[in-house]
Amino acid sequence: MKTITYDAFNWFRIEKFAPIWIKAITYNKTIQTLEGIITATKGDILCKGIEGELWAQKKEDLDRCYKPTGKVEDGWEEYKPDDSSNCQLWAAELLQEVEIDTRFGKLKGKIGDFVLKETASDSEIPLRYWIVNQKIFEKTYRKLY
Repeated sequence: MKTITYDAFNWFRIEKFAPIWIKAITYNKTIQTLEGIITATKGDILCKGIEGELWAQKKEDLDRCYKPTGKVEDGWEEYKPDDSSNCQLWAAELLQEVEIDTRFGKLKGKIGDFVLKETASDSEIPLRYWIVNQKIFEKTYRKLY
């Protein structure tokens, strides 16, 4: 696994189109994601994607990028990407295996996976980074330019 700098990536703008399902995390917990084991704390949000994949997210990130649909199934509340938000997403395809540090722990990406970042509309400074499995990326995001 190599250590790399984020400016080494070929970034392109993307948008998420698939919904997610969420539950509030009520106690500190370890979560097995497709990209590694992470640690979430009380007050974080547990997210579930279209393939049942799990990850954690901070409440303020959820509120900035998604909006509730009002639908609840088996205790999971559906949210959809908020097109009117200031959530600007960027992606770069991984050409080598990488490991990145995130606020929840280390995530590992394979060749063909994508590293994503979010920036505010008035800044190029990333708010957060994460890795998305290639198959999940293709089913949930689209390239803008």
